[in-house]
Amino acid sequence: MSNPATGPSSERDTLAAEIALGLSPEGAAQGDPRLEAEAQLWAQRFAGLADELEPVAPPAGAFRAIELAVIAPATPPRRPPVETPSRLWNRLGFWRAVSGLSVATACLAAFMAIYPGALPPQLRLATLPETTPPVVAATPEQPPAPPLGPRLVAAVGAGQGAPANFVATYDPRTQQILLVPAAALRDVPRGQVPELWLVPPDGGPPVLLGTIDPSRAHTVDVPDRFVPHAQSGAGLLVTLQARGAQPAAAGRTLARGRFSEL
Repeated sequence: MSNPATGPSSERDTLAAEIALGLSPEGAAQGDPRLEAEAQLWAQRFAGLADELEPVAPPAGAFRAIELAVIAPATPPRRPPVETPSRLWNRLGFWRAVSGLSVATACLAAFMAIYPGALPPQLRLATLPETTPPVVAATPEQPPAPPLGPRLVAAVGAGQGAPANFVATYDPRTQQILLVPAAALRDVPRGQVPELWLVPPDGGPPVLLGTIDPSRAHTVDVPDRFVPHAQSGAGLLVTLQARGAQPAAAGRTLARGRFSEL
């Protein structure tokens, strides 16, 4: 293992440091417990560097700028114009044929108007019986869709002056919570995973939203039955759970936060 004062001393140390900073592809340490442990040590060392800095309040609108930078759709590439072949109506012969057919049709119509009995029966126009237009039943008006709630934002951290581990924003249009890492989670034992819980604003029992990845920005879906809980005053919890287990209640809490309108 390298000296933290001088940085990584080998390619393996460099890879472990890059994994801790989120610069390596996802799953780079999978299947290598030793490399995973080294990456955790580097994450703790990097987190210690942040403790030496004086806390600075973020400028107004910082959370909004982070959200727009992460979820802004990419501009689709422009396609070069496709040249189409010459169309039929750009040809002189086509319009000459149409003109001749129009004159012949007009002459035939005038002949039928003057001498209606001169045409054989098979060429005479049949008289259609008068029909009553069908009555179309009016469809009932659909009730208007309920208005969407406001966007929400929360700083999720250990509390007591500790830096926030995540910046969480909720979009009612997509029913998703966007998590953006701000500081590394500490005290995550091997074999356990962090999970995100939503606490109703009335103080009811928390509901599980799923496991999260503390090393990258990603979204977590809010199921339809939990959407009424996603409002200003609702809380967020990050807890620990054994990998692969089915939790019955929230475990040890690592970080917490509370939503407010954005």
